[in-house]
Amino acid sequence: MKRYLVFTGQQYYPHRAWHDFMGAAETLEEAQQIALDHADDWYQIVDLTTLKVVAHGSSGLYRS
Repeated sequence: MKRYLVFTGQQYYPHRAWHDFMGAAETLEEAQQIALDHADDWYQIVDLTTLKVVAHGSSGLYRS
């Protein structure tokens, strides 16, 4: 089983939960590349061993 899950989406039209799932990776570096390849407005990378978000980001387009 891969360690990291990658979620990306649009701030304005979020799909929510698994519909924002873009892929899984063995390493954080691989997960970050998936996030870069698929990122819309935001991304989150979850570590399955700790169940915590270990990386996240936003384009800042829809910040209030």
